[in-house]
Amino acid sequence: LPGYQGGPPQKVAVVADEDRMMIRTALENRFVNQLAWDGQPTIGTAAEFPDLAEARKNKEATIAKLRTDGVDAILITRLVGQTAYQAKAQQTFSGHYVGVTVTPDSGDWDTSIGSYSTYSSAPRSDDRSHMLLDTSLYDLKSGQRIWSCITETTILETDDKLEIADEFVAKVVAAMHKDGMVR
Repeated sequence: LPGYQGGPPQKVAVVADEDRMMIRTALENRFVNQLAWDGQPTIGTAAEFPDLAEARKNKEATIAKLRTDGVDAILITRLVGQTAYQAKAQQTFSGHYVGVTVTPDSGDWDTSIGSYSTYSSAPRSDDRSHMLLDTSLYDLKSGQRIWSCITETTILETDDKLEIADEFVAKVVAAMHKDGMVR
């Protein structure tokens, strides 16, 4: 953010602000691995602070524990908006009439009618979610936000969610590097 004079933090704690522990841990681990790969000392917080509400409630104790671990900045990613589109499966009818034949035969009328019809319903894979995520880096000493970005991610029903998470983390970390916020 404008006015920030410090360089990259010495050690970053990562928080994925998510109640579902499996998703939280997976996202935090992706950030930790990507940042560590680039040489930035980083830790996840899910194991140390499994209950985010409790960690917020005891903010001073949480900050003290993070400082004891050598952390001087905290990276928080949170969902700030989400919309979903679900397509209805559509059924298609196609009918085709072959013909009607009426012939007089031996004083009786012989009638034959032929027709067929088909119904088809194919699964649709255009269900999608749009997620707006805020990722911010805070200086642990001052509590001030020193960097942030908003990302919009579209996830199709057929997408590999882990691949999407990897791409999201890579984009955020690249933006942090570009702005000189991490090593």
